[in-house]
Amino acid sequence: MFKKISKFLLVLFSLGALFSYENSNPVHAAASAKKIAVTYQLKNSNRTFAHKKITLKAHSSVLSGLKKSWHVQEKKGFVTKIDKHSQNAKKSKYWTYSVNGKAATKGASSEKLANHDKVVFNLSTEK
Repeated sequence: MFKKISKFLLVLFSLGALFSYENSNPVHAAASAKKIAVTYQLKNSNRTFAHKKITLKAHSSVLSGLKKSWHVQEKKGFVTKIDKHSQNAKKSKYWTYSVNGKAATKGASSEKLANHDKVVFNLSTEK
């Protein structure tokens, strides 16, 4: 009788451990899906002066990723200064950016990022 109860309890605990292991894996996968990796490159007149790979929360903006790694000043969602590199209206030198090679169509605070995006900020004269 004691052996039957022992075997029953052993099977019961084994099944419980199996189900708890299966339930724990989706939680870990969902947690990692909430993070994205984005590469930032900063240029001054098309010459690279900084390059970083940054981990962000999913659906973060271009501006939030930039602010995570550099001192940034912005006005109305548009970048005006990154670290010591400022735009200069008198010389028509402004910060522009692209995501995955496509020029931005909205401010950096409005543009959302996806995993493995490549963001390039370039301080150059307006053409």
